[in-house]
Amino acid sequence: MLNNLKALLTFNFFSFVLFVYFFSLEPFGDPRLNDHALGWGEMYLYEYPIAVFGLISCFAIILSSVFNAWGKSSKFISLAILFIWPLAFVYSWYQAYGLLQKKQAYNKAVKRDQ
Repeated sequence: MLNNLKALLTFNFFSFVLFVYFFSLEPFGDPRLNDHALGWGEMYLYEYPIAVFGLISCFAIILSSVFNAWGKSSKFISLAILFIWPLAFVYSWYQAYGLLQKKQAYNKAVKRDQ
């Protein structure tokens, strides 16, 4: 699904920003988190894009990891990623590392041919 290194790293970045931002609200004593939940009605205007881009990124990473593992690696890994969703982020970094290795090998081959 995501065979583009820049897109994969961008989705990882947005999901990381989502987790860091919303998990950092509680230690600072934000009064909106007294019930340990932050609903859409309690968010400030600038928090909507963070939440939307972060959620889209999370789902894109999960789906990309599941489809990539189903086609290339193993169906067991694909199902494990589907049911244990944090594995999707680990697998996406593995996928990004593989794409980076392909890109470096391609660049070496192009330089050698010149």
